[in-house]
Amino acid sequence: GLRDRAERDGHARGAIPPGALVLTLGVDVQNDRVEWHLVGFGRDLRRWTIDYGVIEGHITDTKCRTKLDALMLREWPTAFGTCRRMELLAVDGGAWKTEVMDWARTHPQEKVIVTKGAKSDQAPEMVPIKEDRLPSGKIIKYQRRFWHLGVSRLKSALYSNLRKVDPLERGFVAFPQGMEDEFYRQLTAERRVLVRTRQGYEEYHWVKDKN
Repeated sequence: GLRDRAERDGHARGAIPPGALVLTLGVDVQNDRVEWHLVGFGRDLRRWTIDYGVIEGHITDTKCRTKLDALMLREWPTAFGTCRRMELLAVDGGAWKTEVMDWARTHPQEKVIVTKGAKSDQAPEMVPIKEDRLPSGKIIKYQRRFWHLGVSRLKSALYSNLRKVDPLERGFVAFPQGMEDEFYRQLTAERRVLVRTRQGYEEYHWVKDKN
């Protein structure tokens, strides 16, 4: 349904739609690739997926890092004949924190932050980790580079917003034409289900589709 709506009403892929005031890059690090997602945010928390892509290789590979660096400097066309760059990049450091932090520190923390999903279902949406340890062992207190994300809350809000069909509604999520089906499969791959723990408590967990 999201794909069909985008093909019918979506904006041009790779172009910044009117209303997208802030551009952010979300980066997910896998063992053999880096996947990136450029999103524009506007008033009333409305958002537009602008583009999505994959960079082959691990984030420790020189070629992968070079392409990530270039992505930060890439200019994207607007509807008004101008071009803009992204304002902030957030990269997932949950699996390879040391390697990700090593790349992130080559850029200002006002441009690149490292994130990690918090396990608690009640975790706040975004909070800085109060201290971080350098490879030398030195502890940096009250740093602003590494952030915990309350992924459960964020996913719940996103899924709720995906159901909205009015482009002017608060939180509406828009997608461009030409996105592959795999993008939408990954976007909707999880469900929040109630499970019972070994201790007999009931908790909500995000579970991936078995396919």
